[in-house]
Amino acid sequence: MPSASKIQLRLDSSGWGLPDARRAAAQVLARPGLLKPLLRALFSDDAILRHRASDTARRIAEGHPELLTPHADRILGLFSESANDNWRTRAHLGLIVARIARSRPHRLRAAGLLMPLYFDPSNVVRCSAIEGLGLLAHREPSLRPQVEPLLEESLATGTLAMQNRARHALARWVPELPRRKPH
Repeated sequence: MPSASKIQLRLDSSGWGLPDARRAAAQVLARPGLLKPLLRALFSDDAILRHRASDTARRIAEGHPELLTPHADRILGLFSESANDNWRTRAHLGLIVARIARSRPHRLRAAGLLMPLYFDPSNVVRCSAIEGLGLLAHREPSLRPQVEPLLEESLATGTLAMQNRARHALARWVPELPRRKPH
């Protein structure tokens, strides 16, 4: 088995797509020592590398946000400075911060950063904003008065993808019904 110093996270393939991001995320999950190189790539000055790292980190945050939570302050800072990044990177970062924001101040800051993305010209970015804001408002009910009108508007006038994300977000807010005890 190769030593940890010999294991490399491959974010430099000639093309990049969802299978590549999932593969890279699986590598990090299988070998947690690869989290450091992923974070270095995420904070890199290389925009392409940063995009691929954000795509990978998003896949990790979907199932294992606790791996990135210790780095929430830095990732929130990166997201707040990402205005010049491409729309895909910003969309990924928005969903990452929505999933790793564990304290009230983190959730409020993340919501403040995601809110303007609801008005982005890119449908993908708007969908990410809807999904991220829904996740944040689920865990921070004080955000619901601000987020709910956006979700309702998305349901009424948004694309099918926006409607779907808004529906999922609102469904998370409904408290679970008590289960009936078997007789």
